[in-house]
Amino acid sequence: AVHLHGLVFAESIKHMKLHEKFSATVPAEGDPLRGLVLDGQTSRTGSGWPVFEGPSHYDAAMDKVKLHHSKEDKRLGVRGYSPEILDVLKCHQDAQIERGTGLMLKYAATYLPKFSDGPGKELMDDSSSGYGAARRALFTFHPGEPEMWMLLANQSFPMFLMGGTMQPIIAPHPGMEQPPAYVALYEQATWRGEMTLLEYLRRVNNKGNILEHIRKAHKKDTRGLSLESFAIRYETFGEKVIAAEMVSMLNDKYYGQWMALNVPFETLSGLLVQDVVNKVPDHVKFLACALHWAPHVWRNEQAIREHMALRAHKESLVNTVVQMIKTQEFFIQLHLNGHLERETRVRPAARVMPSYFEDAESGLRLTPEQKRVADNIDQRVDQALAIRDAADEQEMERLLGLAEEHGSMVAVSGQPGTGKTAVVDLCVKRAQRLQARILLAMPTGVQRSRMKQRHPEVDLDTCHGAFLFHKPLVEAMGIMMCYDLIVVD
Repeated sequence: AVHLHGLVFAESIKHMKLHEKFSATVPAEGDPLRGLVLDGQTSRTGSGWPVFEGPSHYDAAMDKVKLHHSKEDKRLGVRGYSPEILDVLKCHQDAQIERGTGLMLKYAATYLPKFSDGPGKELMDDSSSGYGAARRALFTFHPGEPEMWMLLANQSFPMFLMGGTMQPIIAPHPGMEQPPAYVALYEQATWRGEMTLLEYLRRVNNKGNILEHIRKAHKKDTRGLSLESFAIRYETFGEKVIAAEMVSMLNDKYYGQWMALNVPFETLSGLLVQDVVNKVPDHVKFLACALHWAPHVWRNEQAIREHMALRAHKESLVNTVVQMIKTQEFFIQLHLNGHLERETRVRPAARVMPSYFEDAESGLRLTPEQKRVADNIDQRVDQALAIRDAADEQEMERLLGLAEEHGSMVAVSGQPGTGKTAVVDLCVKRAQRLQARILLAMPTGVQRSRMKQRHPEVDLDTCHGAFLFHKPLVEAMGIMMCYDLIVVD
């Protein structure tokens, strides 16, 4: 089947007459393209176009192309298409038109990582097992299909290149119990002036020393500046990338993390403005402080949309976050003006039980609930390993019976930040030490890449690639049998 991607960049769309070249509606009865659109242009994940009952046209006031897209088109999920291309190639299309860089970023962030590069690396790695390579080649792909060759070629011609280094971090936030070491280095660095934590991390190493490439550039500089003054003025250009992992923008903690990275501070806790925090409820305190420190961003709808477009968020989430911030801003202002009082809740007495359990290997402190989850997962891994190492068939049958009776799946749910991933990481590392065969499955290729940094030696894939959703169940079940622990995060 034809698979074509075309990205067109234009300084102006005014004279291109795109509303005459593209459509986002089902053709009328009797049109030869009607069957092709109904068969190949509808999508279960939505159309990507807003409902517009009027005729297609170019809106000069908004500098935007509007395509006729009825409620029925929206219900069917009719994607945008070029009738001329559809008539010739008879292939599915997804035409999207947008101003700015948001659309390109969405494409790069969501489509390029769609096919995990894990299988390709496994096929190219001489040290991988023959079983693993055969599994990928025969079950995940039909040999000879374009995707297989694309994955192999991707090892020599990757879609994304980064010439510098990357430092992955979990973004800190004010009030956290134990800030990372780099926060203390930032607080102690008197030379940094009004530099933000994000800019500071781009200019220093893990010990807080100015990076070597900046030192070399300073030696060539003729202005007579000190190294520190030069480093402040130095314009970074991707030599060191900070990959900051943050919670959802629907979570108030996000705005605490954003402040920590983007607002200069003397102490991290100083970002919490006490006059504000004492008046507003806890569940909006970070946003309230972000509104105080950066009103040019969080009180400005256009700035919020640009901020989210740069991070390749979908339009639906952008609209949700914008409306949420407007509502919360009004709610916060009522508290700050004294029209509402901060609610004081009386918490019920806690159960008497040990507050923490120390994990000897990692040094992590687990709550009783986290410890119970970890014990449940570890118990099932031990069962699987015992079955694998059974001395004879009779012993294996006995252990299989026990596992079937007491080895149900473990489902872990909870609010963001409650330690779900931390507990799973702990169990995966323990299973690795016991030589268990482990598979981690993530919803997207982006999440898979992030998890690969934590567990480079474990089999990782997208859920679609790991569980062969496009194959009969019996084939997927046969592949799953080789693993002792399977994690879906």
